[in-house]
Amino acid sequence: MIDVHVHVYDGVAPLGIRPDPNCVAEGVTTVVDAGSAGAHTLPGFRKSIIDVAETRVRALLNISVVGQSTLSPDNLHGELLSLNYANPGLAVRTIERHRDVILGIKVRPSRNIAGENDLKALHLAREAADAVKLPVMAHIGDTHTPLKDL
Repeated sequence: MIDVHVHVYDGVAPLGIRPDPNCVAEGVTTVVDAGSAGAHTLPGFRKSIIDVAETRVRALLNISVVGQSTLSPDNLHGELLSLNYANPGLAVRTIERHRDVILGIKVRPSRNIAGENDLKALHLAREAADAVKLPVMAHIGDTHTPLKDL
């Protein structure tokens, strides 16, 4: 079985779970981590999870360089409230170095993650994805911009 939306950067992304006891041990051989890591955190994600897990882990790179490491019940500030953390050029360079495990770009344009930056964040994600010819996964929740405009 393949699960195309997990968060397995346990210990860094507050939503993260450990891949092997929760995936391969339950019959899921392959997972796609949906943006837990960004350009700054992908090397650590690769070293500590992707390269050592029995579960085959592939990733969608978060357009935010810090990935999903900011938002938690104890810290309500999402990774795209400041677009200073969205860096398409760095995302492209990271993908080029790790193309064997990165399948696309992840962006979360929800109000609690991106505030009023949702549309701009989506454009930055699309810019990076187009440059490397990969898809974008957008986690759409309560958005500032009307859904039809996104």
